[in-house]
Amino acid sequence: MEIFDVVNEYGEPTGNTVDRETAHLEGVRHRTSHLWLLRKKAGNTEILLQKRALTKSFPGCYDISSAGHIPAGDDFRESAIRELSEELGIMAEESDLIYCGDKYIVWDDEFFGKPYHDRQYTRVFMMWLDPDENEFTLQEEEVVDVLWLDLEKCIEGVKDNSFENCIDIDELRMVRRTAMNNIYTRVSIRKYQDKPVEKEKTEAILRAAMQAPSAANQQPWEFYIVTDKEKLEALSKVSPYAGMTKNAPVAIVSVYRKDCSLPAYANIDMSIAMENLWLETDAQGLGGVWLGIAPLEDRMKAVEGILDIPDNLRAFAIFPYGYPAEEKKQQNRFDESRIHYVE
Repeated sequence: MEIFDVVNEYGEPTGNTVDRETAHLEGVRHRTSHLWLLRKKAGNTEILLQKRALTKSFPGCYDISSAGHIPAGDDFRESAIRELSEELGIMAEESDLIYCGDKYIVWDDEFFGKPYHDRQYTRVFMMWLDPDENEFTLQEEEVVDVLWLDLEKCIEGVKDNSFENCIDIDELRMVRRTAMNNIYTRVSIRKYQDKPVEKEKTEAILRAAMQAPSAANQQPWEFYIVTDKEKLEALSKVSPYAGMTKNAPVAIVSVYRKDCSLPAYANIDMSIAMENLWLETDAQGLGGVWLGIAPLEDRMKAVEGILDIPDNLRAFAIFPYGYPAEEKKQQNRFDESRIHYVE
């Protein structure tokens, strides 16, 4: 018999418990975890759907990648990891989960001739993972199949009900908002396809860079867009780490004005702009790498000489980018030991 914690409106255990049958018969509030698996494929984002077993409610419908009720005494992340292992045969760490949001489900229906009153406080997570469909080990009594589907096509299909599913469109959009947060997908790309980058995409990248906050709103930045092959070759030699620049279709060289109002903060401002620039590069389906130039004077002067940068500007960084010719997964860098609470 499955036993759940009875929870309050915030998803916190009240100290009481209830068995699963009673919870669904009487509409007692309890908890569930939902976990969506996503991957990047050919520049697009795909989401994994599981097809529910025929003995389950909503038989044969496509549903969340992995989901389940939370047993009494367990927590959201612990339960999500266990369900992932049981349903799909995938081992993961709690730190791999990316929080998307919470939701409260109210569902009144009838299943197999019995009243069904569902009151779930649900925590939604996502995780980046890239196994092929045949690499999952399915729990047959729960899942009959899995399917990777383009995220945008999935949203359209759920909205139009063009395939059998029991997916909440609002939850799917919640996951998309989190997935489109490129903080969790951005990687350093050093290999590029022999393909030009559209001017519109470069402009979108620069718009993102210039949206960065800066000290006293001084906006110290200017940008050089380099596509000249000889210049790219020369830039590739200014640092032992810049070799990939010669093979990139384009590079952005960021510079700052020496006469900005708060020059001591210029490097901080430029770093924020570079992060914006990099995230938007990823959002545009491109890839690049940030090559540090400042504060090393020899590298700064070398870049300034190659591009004939005037004396009132100083070179800050080189950013070669293009359509990726390699696929990489971002590392999980969360380290709880580096967090210090002062209460």
